[in-house]
Amino acid sequence: MDNNVQNFLKKQYPQGKNPSYFEISGVSYIIPYSYTKEQDGFKTFKADFFDLMRREEEKYTKRGKNPQYISSVEGKKPKIIIPYSWQSKTFTYDMVCKYFLEKGLKKYNHATRLCMELSQKHPDETFSSLVSRQNLRALQLRDLKDEVQKTVADFKACVQKAEHILASAVQKTTNNPKWDVTKLRVKAKRYLINTLIAGATIGGIAKFAGHRESASETPKENIKLEIAKEQTTEFIEQLAENTEQKALSVAEHNLNVFNAAFNDMICVIPFVEDYRHACYNDGYGVPTIGFGTTIYLDKDGKKSGRVRYGDKTTPAKATEQVERYLKSVVKPLFQEQVHVKMDNKTATTTAMICYLLGETKFKKSGFFQALNEGKTGAELSKELTIYRMQEGVICRNYVAALICEGIISPSDLLDLPIASCYSLNRKDALVHNEHNQLQKEANNLARFKTSKEDVQKNLEKMRKNRNKPLRDYLPPEILQKVRTKVASNASASRTSTAFLTLMNEHSQS
Repeated sequence: MDNNVQNFLKKQYPQGKNPSYFEISGVSYIIPYSYTKEQDGFKTFKADFFDLMRREEEKYTKRGKNPQYISSVEGKKPKIIIPYSWQSKTFTYDMVCKYFLEKGLKKYNHATRLCMELSQKHPDETFSSLVSRQNLRALQLRDLKDEVQKTVADFKACVQKAEHILASAVQKTTNNPKWDVTKLRVKAKRYLINTLIAGATIGGIAKFAGHRESASETPKENIKLEIAKEQTTEFIEQLAENTEQKALSVAEHNLNVFNAAFNDMICVIPFVEDYRHACYNDGYGVPTIGFGTTIYLDKDGKKSGRVRYGDKTTPAKATEQVERYLKSVVKPLFQEQVHVKMDNKTATTTAMICYLLGETKFKKSGFFQALNEGKTGAELSKELTIYRMQEGVICRNYVAALICEGIISPSDLLDLPIASCYSLNRKDALVHNEHNQLQKEANNLARFKTSKEDVQKNLEKMRKNRNKPLRDYLPPEILQKVRTKVASNASASRTSTAFLTLMNEHSQS
């Protein structure tokens, strides 16, 4: 006996009214309250409980045979119909009684349990606790509808993961005459509809697997499949028809973000790259100039030659090379290779890391993969801790992490000495445990120090650097745009506010 079921039925009775019971093999079971409202309620309950007998009679009738019954040896008990499939078996009266009792009890428990579960899931709806086969089917179909909706929701999540791949493919067809957009969309539509309906139907079949008796009475038009189609076709139709538009919407969104964050990018890249007016060796034998330029780009963004020893530049020309790189490399990357919508913080950080690593290395990085998985903030920035063996790299990545997590804004860098992030060390940037050891996660990544106290301490250390402030190297029009943006975005993070307070105190002193 299922105590949960019995407690559920007991609660249906009004306070002060004792439940009615029926007994099987010495065990008492509660009769659902809805039966007790009728004058012949117990008779109706008994008919519903044993309605499987009527079904056996129908089997005989459908096959043109007269129903067969069995009587007790004493002849004192009522005749019971013999199950149609038992005609060739050897059995006794007690065996037939036991068969119908077990079937009835199973149906009673199943119907009541479903009623209890559905009432908990949907407290605003009313469900019948009748134990008839007809009510049980109605409860099963309502429960199946929930399962289908859950399957649809789960499958939608899978579709969203695959969607950016399909969207990218559709977008590429505009540049590849061998690809047919219409055919691709039709195939995608057919595949997704069939897969989703199959998944939803399987979810429904699983629910019916435990009660074949009731499942066999499901209408021939296959209600399970109809429910699946009803719940999913509209979603898939819209997904298939708008695939190309969705691809464009992501690209357009990221293009708008690129344009909005363009001046922020021009702040952060020079800050971590430092400025050199004459060509120098970057430490790896590569001639470098300005803000980390190794190859000159013309006004169209095409390579016009390598940097050579003896070359000289100015801050304005160096900034121009950064702008050309952003427009010719980062902008197409945002539109074609990034499959998720970015915000300004993520876009600025992404442009910065792409510039630092170079396009080829960036596309192979864990940061780029995590970005396309939809990670943001701390979950995205921790991918930059993989470069911790190089202290200079991890210090500039620390600045990227602070921007990515919204702790400081690019405009906060304007008053800091350029390249002052290299005044920090690995312990300043990364979280260590009480034993002064790097605190690593299971995936071998670490975490940047982003608490208010740690950030204030590191910013103060950077402020003591003797380099000129970043603002002295940027063109006036860039400074004007960045400061105008700051004025319009008055709300800053708590650490950013602490940073500005610290800078104000320094300027007053």
